Amino acid sequence: MPYDEDDEILTAARLMALRALIAQTMAQARRIPDAGDVLDALDGALINLDNLCVRHDAACDERRREARPHDERTTRACTLADLRRDERDLPP
Repeated sequence: MPYDEDDEILTAARLMALRALIAQTMAQARRIPDAGDVLDALDGALINLDNLCVRHDAACDERRREARPHDERTTRACTLADLRRDERDLPP
């Protein structure tokens, strides 16, 4: 798939909106007694979403590098994305 910056931005926005929706649902579920199973499921969804975001970033980086291999901004953006992925892998 060729690199499309608009598609990258739209997908990232959708992923962040989904993250916000899950976080909001978790906040509401915490108010419900005995909602442990729901909270566990939502926590799992957040982990899966984080993994999806990392894969999306990597795919976008690869397409960006292919589309503009000698662009300094591309190299900088990819390096920053690599750092974000590395940061996600650090223990809390």
